[in-house]
Amino acid sequence: MKSPADVDHWLSEMIAVLDSRFTVYVEPMTLPAASAELLAWLDDRRQFISAQYNDWRSMLDDFRGAYTAAGPKLRRAVEHCYCAVESQFATLFTTSIDADGKTLESIDEQTRMTTRLAAAALNRPGFDANAINLRAGVAGSPAAGCG
Repeated sequence: MKSPADVDHWLSEMIAVLDSRFTVYVEPMTLPAASAELLAWLDDRRQFISAQYNDWRSMLDDFRGAYTAAGPKLRRAVEHCYCAVESQFATLFTTSIDADGKTLESIDEQTRMTTRLAAAALNRPGFDANAINLRAGVAGSPAAGCG
């Protein structure tokens, strides 16, 4: 059982978070981890619902951030694959308006498959991203070289 001191500490932390007096620092994901997460999302065959749109956008931002945070050797090694994936993001989702005027997002299944095939190259067997220095040098723009 928790002691009263533990409960008081937990409550004070919760109040600090709710009062926005608490800052959380999060490291960017590594590119191998972000690529694996992207593949897991793309491979999830459950029906996409509009409520998941913001979660997908967050995951895509994690993927972009991981590329940006990677060192120059890794970025050079995967630039072609990264650009092939990144180029699909603009058409991955479509937006429509329902009868009540509510905006609905949907996922384009053809683009999802194309993105999945491009992302698989980042996780191909024999590509040891961990052997490349992930944090060397200054990170550049994720769009650099993609065109």
